[in-house]
Amino acid sequence: KMKKVLLFFLIFFSFSFGKTAIYRAYFGFIPVGEIKFIWDNDTILVKGNVYSYLKSFYNYDFEFRAADNDFFLYEHENRKVRVYKGEKLYQKKPWLPLIVNFLKTGKEDKNSVYPYRLKKEGKNFIIYPLKSKKVKKIVLKMEENSRFPVSIRIYGKHYIKLEKIKEKGKSP
Repeated sequence: KMKKVLLFFLIFFSFSFGKTAIYRAYFGFIPVGEIKFIWDNDTILVKGNVYSYLKSFYNYDFEFRAADNDFFLYEHENRKVRVYKGEKLYQKKPWLPLIVNFLKTGKEDKNSVYPYRLKKEGKNFIIYPLKSKKVKKIVLKMEENSRFPVSIRIYGKHYIKLEKIKEKGKSP
């Protein structure tokens, strides 16, 4: 029981700082773009794009918005525009709602539309999606005094790594 109380305070304290985090995205071990998490009150906005030098081969950007339990993804891939919501979003990009849901709650959310199991190992929180065919697990490495993980590793059909390069909006 003491571990749960300590975990709650750690997560609560870490969520009291920071509003924006920018990550370098790697596909395998190749840096391919940047993803920005913006937290504004009850809304989390996630924007991502590939680096400009890759756009002639693969042009991709997205915007994901989470307000309460309403998740929405706008995706631009080469010349195609797609919009995902609900179950279709979970099928196509399950890591986005799972990470955002964890960041908002800081715990396993059994009532989530996107069900997952959560395990803690040291500073790592491991999310196991329960219904995803694309993602097997997501590892978030947390650091003190930050509401955002220092790194995110997504294991599944493809290996994607996000490394935090900057965080803005810290309180004194």
